[in-house]
Amino acid sequence: MKSVVIDAQYQLYPNPLTSKNEITVTLDEPATAVVKLLSVSGSEIKVNKTSVGASAVKLVPTTVLKSGLYIITVEERGATRNYRLLVE
Repeated sequence: MKSVVIDAQYQLYPNPLTSKNEITVTLDEPATAVVKLLSVSGSEIKVNKTSVGASAVKLVPTTVLKSGLYIITVEERGATRNYRLLVE
């Protein structure tokens, strides 16, 4: 695994996700990062991705997420990070 220089704190919010069906992920390079939303079983869930300022992206799933655990995968600067997302 390659090391990544982190210029800012990485964040995933809201977490847990409740009523709103959108997730914001703070990144170093949101324009070039590959961000995926996965079910626990590994199936990719389609999302609409939009930039939020210079350091974040907003993910809006194309379907309503059921309660449970999901994984957000971020590929940035040659490294991959995984975040757990709880949907209530």
